[in-house]
Amino acid sequence: MEEYRGEMQHLYPAERAALFHLRFESSHPLLDANGRVGRLLVNLELMNEGYSPIDIKIHDRARYMTAF
Repeated sequence: MEEYRGEMQHLYPAERAALFHLRFESSHPLLDANGRVGRLLVNLELMNEGYSPIDIKIHDRARYMTAF
């Protein structure tokens, strides 16, 4: 969170949210629901910056996971 609030603030909001999401998912902090919580957090950040939330459809999940 220190990095997110510090050095990542110079990034564009969508880029910052994507990087935060990647790092959150990579750390796997929860026993279950890491993906759902990560997507909720990234959507919160995107909406706070005026962007639309992301919506990963089930048929796009494999491409979404590969993108990581």
